Amino acid sequence: MLRCNSATSMLLRLRFASVLLSLLACWCALVVYLEWSPPASLLRHYRSPAGPAGRHAASSRGDVGPPSTSPATSVLTTDPGTKGVPGMHVMAVGDSSSLGGLMVAVNSVLLHTARPVTFHLLTTAEERTHLRTWIESTKLHTMTYTILPAVGKTRLRLAKTLLPELLPRALRGPVLYLDPDTVVQGDLWELVSAPLGATQVGAFSQDCTGRARGWTGPWDARLEGAGLDPTACPLATGAFVAQLDRWRAQNITQRLHLWLDALAREPMVGPHSALDQVDVAMSLVLHGRVSSLPPLWHVQHLGTSGKRHSKQFVERARLLRWSGRLKPWMARAHHAEVWERYLVPDPTGQFRPGRKRG
Repeated sequence: MLRCNSATSMLLRLRFASVLLSLLACWCALVVYLEWSPPASLLRHYRSPAGPAGRHAASSRGDVGPPSTSPATSVLTTDPGTKGVPGMHVMAVGDSSSLGGLMVAVNSVLLHTARPVTFHLLTTAEERTHLRTWIESTKLHTMTYTILPAVGKTRLRLAKTLLPELLPRALRGPVLYLDPDTVVQGDLWELVSAPLGATQVGAFSQDCTGRARGWTGPWDARLEGAGLDPTACPLATGAFVAQLDRWRAQNITQRLHLWLDALAREPMVGPHSALDQVDVAMSLVLHGRVSSLPPLWHVQHLGTSGKRHSKQFVERARLLRWSGRLKPWMARAHHAEVWERYLVPDPTGQFRPGRKRG
């Protein structure tokens, strides 16, 4: 009897030890998994495309050469100092009259996000040295940026239609395009991480103001025949998100320039319209191919009807645009004090807001 009890006791001890060892092995496996696996949030927000990574990108400071003609590659944009957090890409443009606006747009983006941002800046040949000096001589010298090959004023006006040609070929994911009359007051990650439909090439706002409505004129019949609604609001093209891999796959740039050629022969809008032919071409080609930006992410027409927006509403907006005649650096611009808080003074003294002159 004693021997039986002893054997049973030994068997129980062995089973207990076996269970204990199994639990210990599971615990060790869990520790290894948590230590080496990427966070779920990173997997969820991973975007395959991006371009040059952080400050280690080729030519991330200063000029870059023409875009590479090698096949596109899938690159995750990360910053070495942020442990693999996906970054963002922003393209901003400006000429001699609006370079201060470009700098304000850049500064406003940086002040409202903790994520790494790579800026792709485009200006004319006359302003390249000025732009580089403005960045390198001020607090903005620590940002990651490229100055794209210079273009003339006509091509600068068309830059938003030429994104795949102007930006590095390896860049395939979402890019935020900004006109120089823009201020960003929210974290751009809200936009670039927002999901798109399976075939959508980007996200835009519409322009439904009175001067933009009824913009198709004599083209109405032809547009209806092509399945387009001539009474629809056109797109607002001063700030938008473009998914570059889909833009290329759907030949958006080629389609846009076919329309621009046609509109050069027979304009669709008159001289008093709030739109230009670039707006029209983008509205036609991108019809049904884009999603909508949230309303507060593109508050427009501060350059024409800024008085209709309260100060409280303007402060609450996530992205502001002074589309219209009165730009925020001009003397009589509405809500210019919001724009001015992001101004980085020009170290060369060439750019001074109008209201500060004299």
